[in-house]
This record gives sequence, structure tokens and C-alpha cells, in this order.
Amino acid sequence: MPLIPYLIHRLVFLFVLLLLCVGSFVSGGLTSGSKEDANMTGTKSCNDNERRALLDFKANLVDINNSLHDWGKKEKDCCQWVGVTCNNQNGHVTELRLSTASNGLSGKMSPLLPLLSQLKYLDLSGINFQLNPIPSSLSSLTSLHHLQISGANLSGSIPHQLANLSNLLRLNLSSNLLSGWIPVSFGNLTSLTHLDLSRSGLTGTLPHSVGKLLNLEYLDVSSNSLNGSISDVHFLNLSQLTYLDLSFNSFELNLSSNAKFSFKLNAIIKMQSCKLGPSFPMWIQTQRDFAYLDISNAGISDIIPGWFWDLPPGLTHLNLSSNEIRGMLNMTSVFESYPGMDLSYNQLEGTVQVLPSKLAALNLSGNKFSGTLSFLCQIDKSLTFLDLSNNFFSGSLPDCLQKFQKNLVVLNLSNNSLSGEIPSSLGSLSKLQALYLRKNAFVGEIPASLSNCTELRFVDLGENKLSGNIPTWIGRTLSELYALVIRSNKLEGSLPPQMCLLNNLQFLDLSDNGLSGNIPRCFGNFTAMATRGFQDDIVSHSYSSYEETVSSGIISCDKLSCLRRYYVSSSGPYALFIDNALVAWKGTRREFGRDDEDVDELWKSYYMGMGSGFGVGFLGICGALFLNRRCRYFVFVSLNNVKDWIYVIVAVYFQNLHRKLNR
Repeated sequence: MPLIPYLIHRLVFLFVLLLLCVGSFVSGGLTSGSKEDANMTGTKSCNDNERRALLDFKANLVDINNSLHDWGKKEKDCCQWVGVTCNNQNGHVTELRLSTASNGLSGKMSPLLPLLSQLKYLDLSGINFQLNPIPSSLSSLTSLHHLQISGANLSGSIPHQLANLSNLLRLNLSSNLLSGWIPVSFGNLTSLTHLDLSRSGLTGTLPHSVGKLLNLEYLDVSSNSLNGSISDVHFLNLSQLTYLDLSFNSFELNLSSNAKFSFKLNAIIKMQSCKLGPSFPMWIQTQRDFAYLDISNAGISDIIPGWFWDLPPGLTHLNLSSNEIRGMLNMTSVFESYPGMDLSYNQLEGTVQVLPSKLAALNLSGNKFSGTLSFLCQIDKSLTFLDLSNNFFSGSLPDCLQKFQKNLVVLNLSNNSLSGEIPSSLGSLSKLQALYLRKNAFVGEIPASLSNCTELRFVDLGENKLSGNIPTWIGRTLSELYALVIRSNKLEGSLPPQMCLLNNLQFLDLSDNGLSGNIPRCFGNFTAMATRGFQDDIVSHSYSSYEETVSSGIISCDKLSCLRRYYVSSSGPYALFIDNALVAWKGTRREFGRDDEDVDELWKSYYMGMGSGFGVGFLGICGALFLNRRCRYFVFVSLNNVKDWIYVIVAVYFQNLHRKLNR
């Protein structure tokens, strides 16, 4: 074959082959694409009706933060929208979780939600539904396993139709503004494992039908206005229950003494402010595996039985506070972890002989205990909180306190009969934030070793027999101090100017000592006393004038020989007690004598707060509850929250002070 025809033939052949390859590639690609599109349509694209329901849900909300920005715009497939999950096989919406995107969402619930017929998980927590009611149409979502609408500003009663959700496992309507009763029909939710109706404004009784929820593991109806009797019928068949919270209601527990509840191992039982007394609740004897027991403020006025002190080894929290329980402390249990114990404000008495070695926190305040504090040497170094105030303990402080140097945050030994010098070993407590030794008989000087406790926020050494000068190191090293009280001692000398370095100081009481000399001009710079951010007008932030001197009618010169001048900053009021004069508060002058009843009452309320314990949950109920001894409770939390607890003590104290000084 000639060369040129041969080359032409070959080129034609290659060209045809190329066309075939390209055609095959395009055809294959199109076929593949068609299959992929079909796959997308068959398994991931959402149903049109469900897409319409979601768009209507969005249309009923105001979204100021544009949290649902991708709903219905760039992305048409609702299965790809924020908070939406679909079934991979049929494309139906199975989950709608908007709690993480709820910030800035407000409005009402769409009436088209029932179109999401395959929905199993619905979480609308945190959306502001502006006091709209819970729509009864939610009962049409019969596939629901999980319904959570907590903290959503819902109002009205709980629709009894929700009992039609027979597949429901978890129901959480907590932290709303609901009203009315818990529906009796909830007894039909036999699959339910988790029921949380806490903090929702509910009234009425706890229906007996709750006892039919045989799979229930978690029940929380705390902080409502519920009342009535709680009997064996409510709990006898709840064998799966591991968490029970009836606190802060008006329940009266009438449980038979031989009732054998079969709560799960390590159960959490919270019955604070329920009426369990006057007799000690004998049914606790059948619950020997609880991990958490709170029966504080329960109207118990009985002798504590000996069997009670045989506590479960898995205990993490025990609160018997604010009752009138009598008897002696005879606790020999050995714990696996480090529990917190609050036995405060009862009628317990006698010497403390034996304590468990493993304790994270111990509050024995407000009892009638006596004897020395040698029992503290039995507790190992992990103790973080110790309150023995308002008892009859005597003797000197044991040196073994120094073993708590890496963990102890709060030490309150106020209002006892302790004596001797404050040991220098206290200076090894490097984590200490609050030291209360008020109303004892300590003598000697304030130990210089306390300068090592640089995290101290609150120091109260008042009403002892301490002598010497006010140490200069207080201003140099205790820069975190919020409150300093050394009133009613035998201190002498002048006020050190280094005190002016306490930029965070909010309360200072040096009254009833033998101090002399001038008050440093820089005392007028204690601006933190007015600017630390107390809310709700606890402290006013203005002064009408700036004053340089005070008259002899305000500063009692028969007790203060030379304190004739003081300075008040124009930036705000502050609580500054010097001898028997309150120098200024919101521009008001008022003299307080040493035995002034008002001052005594202020300190009483102050110390009532100290004995109440600490915790994150505590911050939510401070205010009036904080100052009501019968409403206090003790919650143990991580050390990161101790500063907040201490701060609230002072905030509430200032509120009390402000109210009394403006009468």
C-alpha cells in the first residue's frame, strides 16, 4: 500500500477510535451521573411536604442571628439544612435539633410540624416561643422517641394529648412558664425512660399514674408548686429508677416504713424542702445503695438512728441540713470516692470522735458539737471545704491543717470557743480563698505566714483578742481580697498605707480596735466597693458630693483619739467601718455603736450565708432563699466555681446592708 493512502487510512482509523472513546466516556459519565442523581433523589432528598413544613416553621420565627440561613435558599435539599437529619433510605426527616442554633430564634410553633410524620427526635430547647402554648398537634408525631422543649418560654397547660406519643422515651419540658397539673394520662407513656418537668410552674399533685411508668429511669419535677401526698403507689414498681428529684415542692411523703423500693444501684435521691418528718424516714433503710441523698429542710425532728451511719461506699453527696435532727455523729463508713457532707443546722451534739478519711467537703455548722478539733487529723489531704462554725468547739487549732495545703479553699471556724494563737501552719494553705475565724478567743498577732495565702478573697478575724499592728503585707500580698474584717480585737497603731493596694476590696471593717493616727487619703480610692458589678441595684453607684472631713458626731473621738479626717471617693459608696462609725453609704451618715443591733443583725445574715454551702446550682436560688436558713441547701461542685460561691455571699450581704442603711 502506498505510504500516503496508508497514513490517511490510519488517521481515519484513529479518529474514529477517538470518537468512540469520547462517546463511551460521555455516555458512561451521563449514565453515572444519572445514577448518582437518582441515588440522591432516592435516599437523601427530603419529601416536598416535609420541606414545606420546615419552611413554614422558619417563617413563624424571627431569626435575628440568621441561624437558619441555609434553610430554603442556596441549599434546596432540606436534609442538608442546619439541625435537620433525614433517613438515608427514604429521605424522610427523622430529627430536628435546633437547641444549638436557638440563640436569637423567637416566635411561635408552626402548625405544619405534624407533616414531619417520621420525626423521631425533636429538640426545640432555647427558642423563645413568647408565652405561646404547647400545641396539642404535636401528639400527631407518633414516631417521636425524644421530645425536648426546655427553656423555651412556653406557657399554658401541658396538652393531655401528648400521652398519645406511645413510642416516647424522653420528655423534657423543664424551665418553662407552664401552669396546671401534670396530666394523669402520662401513665400511658409506658416506654418513657426520662421525664423532666422541673422549674415549669406546675401545680396540683403528682399523679399516681406515674407509678405505671415501669421503664422510668429519670424523674425530675423539682422547683414547681406541686403538693399533696407521695405514697408507696408512686414508686413501688419503678425498679429502673436511678434519679429522683422532688425538691422545692410542698410534697408530704407518706411512705410506709417497710416499703422496699427497688431503686437502681447508686441512685440519686433529692427531696429537699419536702415534708418527710417529724420522724426520721425509715424507708431509707431499704435504700442502702444510694450515691446521692438530699433530705434537707424536710421537717425532721427526731433522733438519727444508728443504722443510718452505715452509709453506702459509693456515696458522693449527703445533705441532712436545716432539720432538727438530734443525736451524735458516729460515722465509720469507708467510701470509694470523696463525698461532700452537709449536716449543718441540726441539733447534733457531743464530741466528734471518728470521721471517714475520704471527704471532699464537710459542713457541721449550726449544731452543738463540742471538744477539740483533733478529729480533723483523720481526714486526708483532699478536703476542699470545711465549715465548723456556730458550735462549741474549744482548744487550739491542730497543726495537721497544713496537710490540706493543696486543696482546702474554704475554712470557717467562726463562733466557737477556740483559743491560742493562730498557727503559722495556716500559711501553708496556698489554695485558701476564704478564712473565717470570727467570734473565738484567738490571741497574739496575725501570723505573717498568711501572706503566703495569696488567693484569699475573704478574711474575717473579727471579735477575737488579737493584738499588734495591722500587717503591712496584707496590702502587698493579698491583692485578691474582696472583704477584710478585723473588728473588735486589740489592734494598735495606724492604718498602713499599703492597704490602699487592695484594688478589689469591697468590704472593710476595722472597728472597735485601738487604732490611732490618720486615715490614709488613698482610702478614697476603694472604687471596687461601688464598681464590682453587683446587679439589681444592690449597690448604688453615685455620690452627691465629695467630703474631706467629718464632724465629731460621726467619728466618736472618745474612742478614736486621732481619727479626725477621712476621704470619700466621688466614684461611689463604700462600706468602711472604722471604730464605731460607718463613714459613708450612698451619701448617708449614720453612727453605729459597738453593740448596735443593726450591725449585729447584718453580721447574723452574713454568717447565715456562710454556713449554707456552695455550688453552681446555688447561684440560681440565691436572693431570698439564700438568707432563709430553712431554704438553704448544700451542693458540691468543682473548685472552679468556689469563687462564684464566695462572690455571691458578699453580693447578698451587701443587699442586706443596703436595705438596712436606707430604712
